[in-house]
Amino acid sequence: MVAAPFKSAIVATKNGHVKNLYREALKDRGASNIDVIQGADDIDSHLVSGTSILLVIDWSLEEDQVVCLLNKVQGAAREVAVLIHTEKISGKAISVGLEYNVDYVVNSTEIPAEIKVGIMKAIDSYTRLSPIRNILSKINIFKKKGDFESAMLILESTLAKVPKSPMVELELAAVYIDSGLWRDAEPLLKRLSMEQPPNLRAQHLYARLLMRRGQFKEAEALLTNCKLLNPFNAPRLVDLGRSIIEQPGRSSEALAIFDQAMRLDPELPEAKMGKTECLLAQGDVDEALELIKGFASPRELASVFNLAAILNIKEKKFSEGIGLYQVALKSIKNDNVAISRLYFNAALGFKSWDKPEDAIKCLKKSIDLDPTFERSGVLLKRIHERAASSTGRTQTSVQDEFESVTTKIDDRSTKTQQSVLAAVPSVSVAPSKPTVDPLAYTGFDDFDISDEDI
Repeated sequence: MVAAPFKSAIVATKNGHVKNLYREALKDRGASNIDVIQGADDIDSHLVSGTSILLVIDWSLEEDQVVCLLNKVQGAAREVAVLIHTEKISGKAISVGLEYNVDYVVNSTEIPAEIKVGIMKAIDSYTRLSPIRNILSKINIFKKKGDFESAMLILESTLAKVPKSPMVELELAAVYIDSGLWRDAEPLLKRLSMEQPPNLRAQHLYARLLMRRGQFKEAEALLTNCKLLNPFNAPRLVDLGRSIIEQPGRSSEALAIFDQAMRLDPELPEAKMGKTECLLAQGDVDEALELIKGFASPRELASVFNLAAILNIKEKKFSEGIGLYQVALKSIKNDNVAISRLYFNAALGFKSWDKPEDAIKCLKKSIDLDPTFERSGVLLKRIHERAASSTGRTQTSVQDEFESVTTKIDDRSTKTQQSVLAAVPSVSVAPSKPTVDPLAYTGFDDFDISDEDI
């Protein structure tokens, strides 16, 4: 008899032969309630809370249906044991099984005995891993509360008792990343991402680590491999798009990837943000604003303008990049800190454009608006020093001018938006750029950009 409490089963298949094989095998193993469905849309009504169910997925279903079914039964506290049936074992089936914690993959065509053994092994695997799933369920609660320290302690303690458990190791690596402890996550992810068959989630997380280091080509290679094995993971496609867009001259390729992600999940915010950046980088300002205005917060909208401007400047499209900063400046109201950051980033663009005078104007405005933002003062001093070295001015005169800028700052909280915009250095934007009526927003990200970055 099948191990209690698995008395219910769902068989997802369009193949009548596979349906009959599993119906007979499940009855012989003690299942009394067997439902047959043909795709992911049919499963919800068959998942009963509090009832342990064996889900059999026929690998011959359309790939997107297989992945959708697996997504619907995910969760650390799931009550569904999952078995994949395939008539020909493949690396793709194994990798997808690993990613979604499938309990067993049956490779059989006609032999009922093998199918019965597969059913038993799937249930045994589910039962054996239930304590770990219960722990991961608690971890999920801590993560939702933002208590990553408690989650970390429990996972580290569990890993000490159950060494080399991929489920625990991956969750611990994810918590390290959520906590900003990238170095702690690296050895776990590096090892797991190199194992065979590929662990797609490990490769995805390791690619994020590489992107954080600026190793975008290496991250793209990993994420492209993941896409080949499972092209239906929208968040991973977003990260693939991000790894591509950070490489100069490839915004069109990135746009195609973000479109793929949006076809899978039309409302995925990160996909919309990525597509918006690509459109802005290509000069399609009206289309970009139309796409983003319905969902983006003020801070997110400002972030997109900034990143799109940086992409243009990295590609030496200086006029277009500075033009995006000008559009953003006209959109920000009553937020001196936000405007100060924007002037600082525009100064970096002018510096890369070899326009130090305009960079200096922007930095002075940045300091004027937010005296506490030290990076503007540091960059202003650096530009003055370089100018002094090329003109023969003394270090003392440079320091005097720097101090005169930073000490003659008064309260600018009542400065009007018109006077702020009047200080923007005039830049001619390519005529192909459409005139837009920018959205008003009041936030801006404090971007971690050094003047060497662009």
